[in-house]
Amino acid sequence: MFIFNNKNIASPLDGKCIPLSDVKDEVFANEMMGPGYAIIPTCEEVVSPVNGKVSVIAPTKHCIVIVGDDGIEVMIHFGLDSFKTEGKGFAYCVEVNDTVKKNQPICKLDLSYFNEENIDMTSPIIILNHDKFKIEDSSFVNCDIKKGDILFKYK
Repeated sequence: MFIFNNKNIASPLDGKCIPLSDVKDEVFANEMMGPGYAIIPTCEEVVSPVNGKVSVIAPTKHCIVIVGDDGIEVMIHFGLDSFKTEGKGFAYCVEVNDTVKKNQPICKLDLSYFNEENIDMTSPIIILNHDKFKIEDSSFVNCDIKKGDILFKYK
């Protein structure tokens, strides 16, 4: 008997999904912050990967953490050195403590600006509390992915 598992993380971006081991940053490549995948974005609109609440937006706006309704902590880290722009190139439409729905727009990235600044916008999507939640499946690794597609399932 097949039991449907609706515990999934939706892709927050259109782009190419790659394994963390391919990310050109040791912290992410070695999963020091936790497991996940990365997306090389081809669009500027970012959507929420889960239903939940915004718990953190970095002062330099380069990352956001959303705590899902079931407690999973998902971090989207926009780019590898994007913190150097000190918030330029990011336009958030949510704030800390806002409730968000899966696929709801949360931010816009100015990819032209980051390209001009020579910032690698490869964006890791990480499970921070991986002691409680484990990745179960991902079918989009090394493939193109669209916002809202299932990036991975977890248990």
